[in-house]
Amino acid sequence: MPQEYHSEQDWTTVKWTKEPAKLSKVAAARAGVLETVKRVPSENASARKIEKIADQDEEGKMVIKTTPKEVGQAVIKARCAMKLNQKELATKSQVLESDIKLLEVGQLKHNPQTLQKLQRVLKVKLLGSDIGSPIGSPI
Repeated sequence: MPQEYHSEQDWTTVKWTKEPAKLSKVAAARAGVLETVKRVPSENASARKIEKIADQDEEGKMVIKTTPKEVGQAVIKARCAMKLNQKELATKSQVLESDIKLLEVGQLKHNPQTLQKLQRVLKVKLLGSDIGSPIGSPI
């Protein structure tokens, strides 16, 4: 049987070649092929927020609210009445000792959660009006 070749077929020859080997970053840098680009921080929300805070700080508009000194005095009186030192009060109330020290001198950043913890242990009102007044026992 003679073989017939069909001219309608669109066969083409394919030449297979091996891909060139990729250079590692170090080798590419040595060869001068790799280009390094310095990254510039993008203008995202956090960068704008930081700039805004820095501007307010320079202009003197930024005010950090601290706990009033009368709260610190109330803590000192109640702590001394219970015959506790700062470390013992910190342990009982689960507050950092450094926070208690800062509170007593009036330099602690206002934090209602910290004051509520101290209020429970000392049984003295530290938030709202009548600061330093004893908290009545629940009936």
